Amino acid sequence: MWAVKSGVTIWIVLTAFWALGALAAWSSGMLTVRQMRASGIKRGMPYFAHYGMWNDVLVVHLLLALFAARYWGEWVTQLWVLLPIATASIWLAWWANDAWVKDTSIIQSHAEVAEDKIHSTGHMSLVGWIHVLHMAIIVTIIAMMCVTLVFDRMPLQLAAGAVCVLVGHAAAGQHPHLRLEDKEWNPWPKMGYEVVLAASHIVLTLVGIVIVLTYFFG
Repeated sequence: MWAVKSGVTIWIVLTAFWALGALAAWSSGMLTVRQMRASGIKRGMPYFAHYGMWNDVLVVHLLLALFAARYWGEWVTQLWVLLPIATASIWLAWWANDAWVKDTSIIQSHAEVAEDKIHSTGHMSLVGWIHVLHMAIIVTIIAMMCVTLVFDRMPLQLAAGAVCVLVGHAAAGQHPHLRLEDKEWNPWPKMGYEVVLAASHIVLTLVGIVIVLTYFFG
């Protein structure tokens, strides 16, 4: 029962942060393409157009909930490992989001929009700060999974499934699907290997899901 509660709790917390991010995006006019354009922004990255966000709520949250159900009881007995990792994960999540916002002029739900609505100001919006906390929890769980694997307490099948899903998620984070779409609001330029990334996202995610579910329920 404790294992089930741990998994459900992690899923609820992660999904709540995702929903709060969506609410914050809506309040700033950056939830959907229609809302973004109605606010006067012709090209940008609204919350619901972000494939990584959908991958989070539909795949990653459930995957991490399963791992939490299996290992959380063990992890909380190792606070000397968990707490430093959680602290480092918060810093890493902040640094990654802050660097992303500052290094791009693409208008996005994660960044404050300047008055001329052409370039971001280089500051994270409320959506971005919510995503920092959301990402920190995800990174903490992934790091604890790595620790568990290193100490030979995680089956290689589970590790392989998780790696497939997470690499697929990283591919989705490069927005290959949007790069393939020829829509005037889409800010992402072609790279030349969008098809490879899009296929990697789909194939690796499906393979990873099958591997993990087979272990837990097969």
